[in-house]
Amino acid sequence: MRKTPTVLVMTIFLAFGFKVKAQTSFKGDNRKYGYKDASGKVIIEPKYDRAWAFQEGLAVVELNKKRGHIDESGKEVIPLKYKYAWGFKQGMAKVSVGGKYGYVDKSGKEVIPLKYDYIEFFDEEKPLALMKINEKHGFIDKTGKEVVPPNYDNAQDFYEGLAAVNIGGTLDEEENFSGGKWGFINEAGKVVVPIIYHRVGDFNEGVAIVFKDTKKLLIDQTGKELVTLRYDHIRGFLGGVAAVQMDGKWGFIDSKGKEVIAPTYEDVSYCSEGLIGVQLNEKWGFIDKTGKVVIPFTYDICLECSNAFANGKADVSLGGMIIYIDKQGKKVQD
Repeated sequence: MRKTPTVLVMTIFLAFGFKVKAQTSFKGDNRKYGYKDASGKVIIEPKYDRAWAFQEGLAVVELNKKRGHIDESGKEVIPLKYKYAWGFKQGMAKVSVGGKYGYVDKSGKEVIPLKYDYIEFFDEEKPLALMKINEKHGFIDKTGKEVVPPNYDNAQDFYEGLAAVNIGGTLDEEENFSGGKWGFINEAGKVVVPIIYHRVGDFNEGVAIVFKDTKKLLIDQTGKELVTLRYDHIRGFLGGVAAVQMDGKWGFIDSKGKEVIAPTYEDVSYCSEGLIGVQLNEKWGFIDKTGKVVIPFTYDICLECSNAFANGKADVSLGGMIIYIDKQGKKVQD
């Protein structure tokens, strides 16, 4: 049977769903906060001291210095009993009261008990969250399981599947951490890089820069020491190379520690889309990873400019104006 236009419209709506008008917070004449939809219609009357954006259908609100979550009808789904509360991500929200942190689900159940002195956020790329309890650090999963027990004096987040951990370090009166030795664990909690280093950087593109005594070393993810680095300063790897400085000049090494571009430049950006912004004689240009000049040294020093490519364009300064160029050095629209 042929559908009438009305039936056809209803079929489309049922198939694809109605588009819900987004609610945003507003401040009422009573100096309290509520929510309006995109047309300006008040959906939730202003009665809260503070109100945040909706995330996954729930929003954080505060009343009398207590926070919780409401749904889009204004129902208080998570009781307003927390000192701090954050938005929902992947069905969970971090909350805190009495100086302790945990997580709740959308029913209000405390799926990770509020017993930790600190907990990091979960996200899609981080199945484990860094936590701290009784001055020790470890990692928990989204069920609250302590996958890496809190045995470390300090720890950093996971990068490329490995996390830096410290044993023996301490905090001073100004909360500055120092001392002890650093190494790396995997997501099962196994030590894969020995805890023998005085300082470490995060893994980036399969390698990390570490410090042992007076030596700067490049290691791989098995803990193999690839090469001793002789440079004064080293930045992280990006695009297969890392910027290094010697005697005030910058160059680049590859992930094996080989010097691919000698320290020649006054300043450098980072490798992006195969090109690197570099400064010579107070002018900026671009080279490739072999050191070949691709875009001549034409551009001015500019603290606001990245001098790096993104989506085929780089922001640079010329004649006192910030402009965008393509990979041939031609001016293009932002």
